Amino acid sequence: MLKTTSEGALMQQRNMQQGSTHVQSKIVVDDSCLALQENLQRADYAVFQRGCSRLLKSPEKAVTIDLRHCTYVSSLFIGMLVDAVTEMKMQGKEVTVYVSPEVGRFLHMAHLYHIFAYTVVDTDTDQV
Repeated sequence: MLKTTSEGALMQQRNMQQGSTHVQSKIVVDDSCLALQENLQRADYAVFQRGCSRLLKSPEKAVTIDLRHCTYVSSLFIGMLVDAVTEMKMQGKEVTVYVSPEVGRFLHMAHLYHIFAYTVVDTDTDQV
């Protein structure tokens, strides 16, 4: 799991390396989990792809992509997500994807439930 003290502390630790957890302003990644802290802009997509590459290269068999704090995704981001999850699964990883209700609606409209499973989590009421 993520090695964090609080979400607020994560946002303040921009571009730092702490042990095995790499923190960007919007993305936290370690060997088993990539978590978005807020919506990404197009300029952030390369960092997301690098985080996915880190998960792909990780020795961990079970990995998580956590989009619970993200309320909007573009079609380009959806394509990157599909590519990343598909590649991880092809390499034998067990991939868990958590999404916010808003992102869940985007993924459902795109019929991505046929490609990979994701769990909709309402951060106001649900705990992971």
